[in-house]
Amino acid sequence: MTYRRSLSRRKWLHSVGLLTLVGCAGQTKEGPIWVGHIGPVGKRNESAINGIQQTLADLIEDETTVAGRRIGVRHVECKDKTRARAEASRLLSVNRVACLIVGPGVEGVADVVSMARSHGAFVVVLDGTADRSLADQAVWLGIDPETSGEMLARYAIAKGQKAYNSTQGIEGEVARGFDREFQRRGGKSLGTIIDPTQPISERIILDVASDGDRKGRLPSITLVGAFGRPEVGISESVREVWKLVLQPDPASLPAEGRTWAERYEKRFGARPDDDAILAADAIALIADGLREIAGDDRRKLVEELMGRSEIAGLTGPITRKDGRTIRPAWVERTAKGVRVGAEVVPQ
Repeated sequence: MTYRRSLSRRKWLHSVGLLTLVGCAGQTKEGPIWVGHIGPVGKRNESAINGIQQTLADLIEDETTVAGRRIGVRHVECKDKTRARAEASRLLSVNRVACLIVGPGVEGVADVVSMARSHGAFVVVLDGTADRSLADQAVWLGIDPETSGEMLARYAIAKGQKAYNSTQGIEGEVARGFDREFQRRGGKSLGTIIDPTQPISERIILDVASDGDRKGRLPSITLVGAFGRPEVGISESVREVWKLVLQPDPASLPAEGRTWAERYEKRFGARPDDDAILAADAIALIADGLREIAGDDRRKLVEELMGRSEIAGLTGPITRKDGRTIRPAWVERTAKGVRVGAEVVPQ
């Protein structure tokens, strides 16, 4: 693995794989530099930890340290937002972590961010934020809900869709972003009532919750089938579900991301999902910041990383602008649970 340093302080990380796992080969001058990670209970947390572990493991071979010190990650699980705040406080005050990784899907992110900032610590959140007041308090690596809706709208228009219905009306950031972008590009909203005058094959149904609980995840839309009058939501006439993902398969990734995904799959026996990719991007970003400041000073790390606006992540170039994170994404299409294709979202 090769390391390419940022071109400027306002550039994000240009490669991944910059941490050593605690217990790796080689000697260090002092104890580890600790990074804290707070995750929810369940599969999403496991995926994020796997993504972190793979990026750390890559550096075992490279024998990378920061100012002669290893870097380790302390993982804690949180069932609710009260616990998340308490764990953040414990990590920052008792375990003296240099910074925090939060998510994906952690409840009470605002409280965790506030707690971390009161300790002068840098925070990177794996979800996207719909709260612009928090946008400058942490680095959000996920795609925010409004941007997600816009991306789905661009894809739908590019596929020839001209009109859509919504299962719940235009509510929430995803739906509002979708509606605004869809109509800006010449499409039409039909509201929440199916219009029998419109050809059923030329419309989609925006159903953000079509595949279960979408908390903290990228959204999906439902394409209505060509025959029969459908019921809004679940219907036998549903032909495809279009879901926004960070990568449909490793072959779609840039070269460094593709080789990372291959190592991940060999190690864990499965393709990396979105949560694993986000966590890997997070730990790589933090590692680059720690290397840049040559230590674990919290204030210096905040100054170093909060001003960065660009990163080349595992899925391709990422930018932060006006409180938004913009990164490449694909729409994965499935029919009756079977994957039928995937295409990158047009700009």
